[in-house]
Amino acid sequence: WIWNADGVPPMLYNLNLLKFASVVCVCEGEKDCESITTLKLFDIRGSDVTATTSGNSESWEDHLADDLMAKRVILMPDNDAPGERFRTKVAASLESRGIEYRVISFKDAGAKDVSDFIEQGGTKQDIVSRIGKDWVRATQPSPLVLDDDNGPAITI
Repeated sequence: WIWNADGVPPMLYNLNLLKFASVVCVCEGEKDCESITTLKLFDIRGSDVTATTSGNSESWEDHLADDLMAKRVILMPDNDAPGERFRTKVAASLESRGIEYRVISFKDAGAKDVSDFIEQGGTKQDIVSRIGKDWVRATQPSPLVLDDDNGPAITI
């Protein structure tokens, strides 16, 4: 067993889930990712929103944005100087690839990050409102049921 990551190329947290997501939250650490995942947010088509991180505010590398191609990204930096540097680096990577993104801050609520916001009483609906209902939903949309008089209903 090796107790370090020396020689292992940097990769995004929850990388295995990114290929299924159309909306991804990029946070500064695993705790914030788990806070978002626990909320069970959905994109407008009903797929799960996935949260990822490069590890911390100083760990972002430009090539990590390659795994976010063709996705909408919600950038949730911490409310501090390292968080601002993280936001700047990630945003530059996204912009250079033409990836659509939004930056969500919790500064106005007096929270350092999304986890603090939730711990202070912020709700799933509050986070959806901050991100925008044109990107995310608090509940999974109902399936579309097509029914005609000639046969059984088809759920899409």
